[in-house]
Amino acid sequence: MESDIKKHRANVHGIGVTWHICTELGCEYKAKHEGDLKTHRAGVHAIDVLWWFCDYEGCEYKAKSNSSITSHKTTKHNIGVKWKQCPHCDYKAKVNSSVKRHIKTQHTSK
Repeated sequence: MESDIKKHRANVHGIGVTWHICTELGCEYKAKHEGDLKTHRAGVHAIDVLWWFCDYEGCEYKAKSNSSITSHKTTKHNIGVKWKQCPHCDYKAKVNSSVKRHIKTQHTSK
């Protein structure tokens, strides 16, 4: 019971928390966990970033995560594309949202 109260006070009110504070000029970010601060510094300030690079010939794109590189290669270079098919016609798209938009605009009565 006591530990639940301590967790509540820490999570909701910030009492008893050792804050990890961003030291970048003008930034007021603070985190309860050191890993969250590290993620913030990499994402917002590009500090200690492990960059991922697109390996497509001639492409200079870089990203902060491998998943962003995968998404980039799919959308920009058609690498690893799993085409989504419209069930009503020959239309295909790289993402489900495009097929849904197509169906709504092309196959739904107004």
